[in-house]
Amino acid sequence: MLAELPRVLAQLSDRRLVAVFLKSVALTLLILAGVWYGLDSWFSGSSAPPLPAWMQRFWGDAADWAALPIVVIGGWFLFPGIATGVMGLFLDEVVDAVEARHYPHAMAHRRVPLAEAGLLALASALRVVLWNLALAPLYLVLLFTAVGPLILFTAVNGWLMGRDFLEMVAVRHMPRAEASALIASNRALRLRLGFTAAPVFLVPGLNLFAPIIAAALAAHAFQIVGKR
Repeated sequence: MLAELPRVLAQLSDRRLVAVFLKSVALTLLILAGVWYGLDSWFSGSSAPPLPAWMQRFWGDAADWAALPIVVIGGWFLFPGIATGVMGLFLDEVVDAVEARHYPHAMAHRRVPLAEAGLLALASALRVVLWNLALAPLYLVLLFTAVGPLILFTAVNGWLMGRDFLEMVAVRHMPRAEASALIASNRALRLRLGFTAAPVFLVPGLNLFAPIIAAALAAHAFQIVGKR
């Protein structure tokens, strides 16, 4: 999949992909803002421990700000899951743009109903978020190794996203059962897809485009499968 990455990067200026980028980033930031607001309300509404009167105001201010670092740090690890879920809602536009430019004679012919696309996106987002949350203690332990968290992040999210993005593209070409069978029989390709896409989420600045890059790579990956 590394061979396809330059083609994907060269297409990022496509106006259709720019439109998807703006919509997906706006929705992702809105979700993170909602999480911050919910945590802030929860912290502010929780009862303060017994403190001297002069510290009560300090406690209230600290509670207001406590949610922000949690969302910033947590958001960095959970961004792939949230972004993957959001991208599932706009994937048609990315797949259409990639296939129209590179595979005009093999374009997707199935329009996935919004409910089905939403369920696929939600399932994918939950898998990524829950796996990363479950591995949070290991991330903390690996902080002392400098590169350990990056390797774990790439391994876990690459394994998950390769399957999910390829499935989201495949169901636009064939029924769900056939798509699942195709993915199961092409494990090596989906791993290459995931391990190519996941590191992009770690590059500051470029990580904002990572969901689109992953979706575009998945569109190329599906066409590679179709040529076999």
